[in-house]
Amino acid sequence: MPISAIADCSPEHWAEVLAIIKDCAEAEGCDTTLVSEAEETGIIQKRIVQNLYTADIIICDVSGKNPNVMFEMGMRLAFDKPIVIIKDNKTDYSFDTAPIEHLSYPRDLRFNKILEFKVSLRKKLKAGIAGKNSHSFLKSFGEFQTVSFAAKEVPAQEYLVGAIEELKREMHRVSLVVRRAVETSEQSFSPQQAERREMVGLYAKRYLSAPDSATKDRLRARYFERLDQESLDLLQEEMMKQGAFKETEAFIIDRATRAARMSNSESKSKPN
Repeated sequence: MPISAIADCSPEHWAEVLAIIKDCAEAEGCDTTLVSEAEETGIIQKRIVQNLYTADIIICDVSGKNPNVMFEMGMRLAFDKPIVIIKDNKTDYSFDTAPIEHLSYPRDLRFNKILEFKVSLRKKLKAGIAGKNSHSFLKSFGEFQTVSFAAKEVPAQEYLVGAIEELKREMHRVSLVVRRAVETSEQSFSPQQAERREMVGLYAKRYLSAPDSATKDRLRARYFERLDQESLDLLQEEMMKQGAFKETEAFIIDRATRAARMSNSESKSKPN
C-alpha cells in the first residue's frame, strides 16, 4: 500500500488506512507487517520478495496505482498464493487484474462505510486463512508452473561471507545516493539555515545511535513535540542521506500517525 503522498492523499491518510487494515487482520489473529518490514537488517528489495513469498496471506491496497505496489501484487499473483486486493472508491480497475475481486472502501474514510468494509475484509481474511479462497488467478488462463524458492543449508562461514558481500553492495549503493544528494544540495545557506541544519544533524546522529527501540520511541516523541515541520523534514532527509532507510520509514509512519490523530482530535473539538 502507499505510505507517501499519492492520488491527492497525504501520508497521514495512508497511516489511517494502514491502521484500519491492521485492526481487521489482528482481529483475525494475524501478525501484521508491511512487506518491507523485518526484524533483521538487510537489502530491502530482497526482504520484500521474501515476505511476498512466505506470508500466509497478503492484503494489497492498489489505491492510487502506486507502481511499486502494482509490481508487488504481480509477484504475489505469480507465486499463486492467497491475496486480498483492496482499493478506494476513487481508483479505477486495472485491465489485467480487473477479473480479480477488489474490496472497495471510501477514500474519505466515512465511518459507516468503513465499518462495512471492515466486516467484508475480515470475512475475506478468515476464508483465506482457512484455505477456502482456492480459486487461482493463474489457472484462469491455463496450466502454469508457479515460482518456488528452494531452501538449502549452507556452512556458517559461507553464509557470513555472502551476507558481508551483500552489505558491501548495499553500502556502495547508499554511498552513491548520499554523494548525489550532497552534490545537488550544495548551496549557500543563511546563518540561520546553517544553524538549523547543524542542529538537525545532531538530532539525527543522536536518534540513529540510540541503543534500543524504546529510546528511539522517546526521542521521536520529543522531536515531534519540539521541532517544527521544516525541521522534521530536514531530519528525515538527513537520516536518508545516512542510509538509515528502516529508521526513516518508522519515523515517517509514526509522524503520519500522530498527525492523523491530531487532525481527528481537532475535528472532534470543533463546534457543530
